[in-house]
Amino acid sequence: FLWTAGATETAWQVQYDTLGFVPGTGNFAISSDTNYAISGLTANTSYDCYVRAICAVGDTSSWSIVHTFSTQCETVTSMPFYENFSDSSNTVSCWKNVDQSGSQEWFLYNDPTFGTDGTAMVFTSSSGGPHISKIVSPTLDLTTLTLPQLLFDYRQPVYFGDQNITAVYYR
Repeated sequence: FLWTAGATETAWQVQYDTLGFVPGTGNFAISSDTNYAISGLTANTSYDCYVRAICAVGDTSSWSIVHTFSTQCETVTSMPFYENFSDSSNTVSCWKNVDQSGSQEWFLYNDPTFGTDGTAMVFTSSSGGPHISKIVSPTLDLTTLTLPQLLFDYRQPVYFGDQNITAVYYR
């Protein structure tokens, strides 16, 4: 987390905690530089952060506007890995949308008639024009597997002749 000094101050107070915390109840730290590395944060979590200048002993500026950030997801190391895209999933927010062409994003669709376990699925449609959109999984550590496999359910509805292409890429 970094900021720009407002005047001649040389010390700052940083306050941070999980998204939406009440200022005054967060974690506090002092920095003598215009940046502060926050450690010990939980993966895949959103945080709010504020900073204010320490002008003199007992004299501080007002708190800055909130700066919100999220930590990265942990690499998935426990196999087999199963994603059901439901609200109870710990990794559902670790999936990312990448638009290559057009602007049709993937989104969660909660409906008891869809998905492997009848709770949810990820959905996109290319109706309205050619769109290329990828859904990217969390990072998976497959080093302990001798023969990794990918299994998924796929549903292809026909909307006005629109047909999607499914391709699997790995890194």
